[in-house]
Amino acid sequence: MTAPKPHEVHKLVSDLLAREELAQALQVCARWMTALNDSFLQFNYLCLAVRLGQPELALDWLEDSLHTDHWFSAWFLRRSSHLQSLEAHPRFQKCLQILADREQEYWRQGTMKPITLAPPDGHKPHHLLVGLHGNGYNTRDAARQWSCAPQQGWLTTLPLAPHLVLCGQHWWDDHDESIQTVLDHIQSLPSHDSAATDRVLWGGFSKGGEVAMVMALRGVLNQRAFLTVGAGGYLHLEPERWRPIIEAASPEVRGVMMYSPYDLDRIGKSLDVILPMLADHGIAYQFVEYEADGHVFPEDFDRRFREATAFLFGE
Repeated sequence: MTAPKPHEVHKLVSDLLAREELAQALQVCARWMTALNDSFLQFNYLCLAVRLGQPELALDWLEDSLHTDHWFSAWFLRRSSHLQSLEAHPRFQKCLQILADREQEYWRQGTMKPITLAPPDGHKPHHLLVGLHGNGYNTRDAARQWSCAPQQGWLTTLPLAPHLVLCGQHWWDDHDESIQTVLDHIQSLPSHDSAATDRVLWGGFSKGGEVAMVMALRGVLNQRAFLTVGAGGYLHLEPERWRPIIEAASPEVRGVMMYSPYDLDRIGKSLDVILPMLADHGIAYQFVEYEADGHVFPEDFDRRFREATAFLFGE
């Protein structure tokens, strides 16, 4: 039997969870999480096992993961309310200690770092793209996703989220913390690179897109343009929380939001709330729906990026 695509299984599990069909969701996760080597399914497997009164399944998986390069960080496990009941288990505490040591070593080795990509022609760039990876992704993923930007003359810098979810997978959490991480990264750029900050485009994928949108609306560094792909996160789950941010924003903010059908289904009706807020405040934006198979960038993103920057900066 041919394995389904990860996003297909993700949707199935999400639908089952929405209907509170927990036992079936656990079965789906157990069936496909190893074959697809998928952290979404693995984490839901842990949470569902505990919720269904089978903590030994979760503990067995965690202990087995210690012998692989596919382990969750102690920080990420502790932040889940569904796993709090495991705190009383000595086996869980032992796993957490080992995982904390693993994470410390991960950071010490500098396994994943921020990346900055210069335009290939050697000319001094005049624009800076700050591209924020999604949650569960990293800067290497972002370098592939935004690879067209340097080719179009943009100095492209890719900050690394400060939290670790899984070995090699990072996480943006609190918005203020995330914004400070981005600013610290920009300030660390060499002076000849930071000169490009006279024009900054806040870009981001998935949760990184939500952070980028917040930065533009807040006018961080007096820069108010954003480009998001498949944006989602805490604010998209509760779209009314955008209202004070949008109402406090300058009408000079401009944005482009790109979504695949999969992502539109994933965030539900939140854009039906967010887009009218932007329009009511006089914020110019473009909403772009593109065909794609899952939570991914459009295949023709090089063209779409060029069109987006023309809209954002009047080029």
